[in-house]
Amino acid sequence: MTIHELAKELNVSAATVSLALKGDTRVAEATRQRILEYADKRGYRANEQARNLRLGRSGLVALMVGNIASDFWSGAVKAIEDVLGESYSVIVCNSDGNLEKEKKLVENLVARRIDGLIVQPADNKDISHLAALDKSGTPVVFLERNNNPELSFAKGDDFEAGRKAVEIMREAGHTAICAISIGNFHTGINDRMEGIKAAIKDAGIAKSCTTLNLLSFDESQIDLLEKYTAFICSDDRFIPSLLKLIDKKNLRCPEDIAVLCWNDRTYLKHMNPPVSCFSIPIPEMGRLAASHIVKYNNGDKKPSRCFAEEKFIARASVQKKG
Repeated sequence: MTIHELAKELNVSAATVSLALKGDTRVAEATRQRILEYADKRGYRANEQARNLRLGRSGLVALMVGNIASDFWSGAVKAIEDVLGESYSVIVCNSDGNLEKEKKLVENLVARRIDGLIVQPADNKDISHLAALDKSGTPVVFLERNNNPELSFAKGDDFEAGRKAVEIMREAGHTAICAISIGNFHTGINDRMEGIKAAIKDAGIAKSCTTLNLLSFDESQIDLLEKYTAFICSDDRFIPSLLKLIDKKNLRCPEDIAVLCWNDRTYLKHMNPPVSCFSIPIPEMGRLAASHIVKYNNGDKKPSRCFAEEKFIARASVQKKG
């Protein structure tokens, strides 16, 4: 069965059927549903291979991240595939956070004529090869913020989450806050810390707060527990050692010291106490990135620069004083 045969049986134009099958919102919702239901009933399947050949496409979209084995990226592939539908297949690549490996992978993907790339850059300061790919007509969506207005990204709103983290601690009664960053190796962590600093300044509590850049939290920092009643950690890697030192100091969490972090890893809810955190919206980032690629390949070439909300998961490690 062809689109023209479907159109004839439904008494609509072939163009309307084609748009409806692509999910185009220019077709009224009732008409679109009628066409989709009838096409399914008649067993219609688009010949995507023929369509791709006609359009000079491969039907392949690549997702490239630093460590695909990490549960951090759980749900990303499914979310991307849900948006891309049957029109595309997803290739998953692992760069190991290595810039040279990333560049080689990009070369290989270009040879395969991919129709789009969703990427966590190995080095956000050296993205010329990715920018060149985007400029050549293959849409690239970064999973990190970048400062080039011509490049697209989809990421969590780390800056606003950083501001919210300070508000949460203040609402719990804390004005002596220590914010700890694991390092400056990606823009997400930098944005969190900038949001924290901005909120501390706006609240007028800068004299009683501090921000630190540490590789780990160990006994050399135990004196910080005497100065600050709240700790905001840039990610979850500080949490086990921080809680251990709180216990060693014969302090209690959250009664004496409140703790929160980023990354909703499974173990956090099993800690004693369960740890409050911000959840990175990986599925939503995947959906936003994939949507841009679909729109781009359907003719909408405008860059898409999107932030997804990072939701706060309240647990026992932060409670109001008294």
